[in-house]
Amino acid sequence: MKHHALTRLNTFYGVFVMSGRKTSLEKETRTVAKTKNKRYISHPASMTKEVTSVTTPEFEEHLSSLLAAIENQEACTWCGRPSDEVLIDLSTRLCKRCQRWNREEIASLQWQQNNPDLKRKERGVPYELAIQFAQLCREEGQFQSWKGPVTNCQLEDELETLTERLLGERDKLVDTRIIFAQFSDAQRRLLMYLLRRTNLRWIQHRRLDFARDRTRKEFL
Repeated sequence: MKHHALTRLNTFYGVFVMSGRKTSLEKETRTVAKTKNKRYISHPASMTKEVTSVTTPEFEEHLSSLLAAIENQEACTWCGRPSDEVLIDLSTRLCKRCQRWNREEIASLQWQQNNPDLKRKERGVPYELAIQFAQLCREEGQFQSWKGPVTNCQLEDELETLTERLLGERDKLVDTRIIFAQFSDAQRRLLMYLLRRTNLRWIQHRRLDFARDRTRKEFL
């Protein structure tokens, strides 16, 4: 089951899209007003009513099995990347990159201990950078909010964070909480997993820049 998590995820995506078509909202006229460069949408009455997700017991059972497979998949204990993306060392349970930065961190801490007078000098910059980089690797693996119940507000915040990172502004055109309320608990968890993975990849590609910023602050 663990080895086919992503295959099942791709299969689910097609089912999820089809399910979304069945539960699509009524096509009604929406009034869009512009105020201070922001757009606000007046939602149709059918959207503001309390809604219940349209699903089936079989579909929810499939989702639960898929989420369990993803949750139980072997992953790096630092950055959290799963074994279908990176090789995991069975002894350390770290991926190759995190293993490298684990060694760099140990060596850097030892250097700082042996050279306390140089710790905040120019020669100490590379060692502090390695420590900050390793710390970022560990922090990435702590973002596991999708493993528990996911609220509409949490999904909205995650989506807006991703939108800000990709488009440069934290703006919303619709009240996504109303839309997310139409998903079942399992559907919201899977959607949070997809958004979180996307956000983490964005962070990982900029990890060095973040480590440099932290190092700079240490030397101010």
